[in-house]
Amino acid sequence: MEDLDWLRELGVVMQSARGPVPSLAKRVAGGPIRGSWWDHPSGQEIYRVLNEVRASPDVVALGLIPSPPTAPQRARTSNH
Repeated sequence: MEDLDWLRELGVVMQSARGPVPSLAKRVAGGPIRGSWWDHPSGQEIYRVLNEVRASPDVVALGLIPSPPTAPQRARTSNH
């Protein structure tokens, strides 16, 4: 999966919020999102990709950065 590979390469991304690290929703949308991603023309695809990435055993979603959940690659959050 291309989006999961992108996450693995970066190590940590925001699910949908703006912040100090890249946003998966912005990547899926192909650019900045004005307002809610739910209202974006790519909203259904963003929803699908967010759920697909979060379903991976290599991803853990957490509030690492003060804002909506952040999705780091699991290897970056454990002592393995």
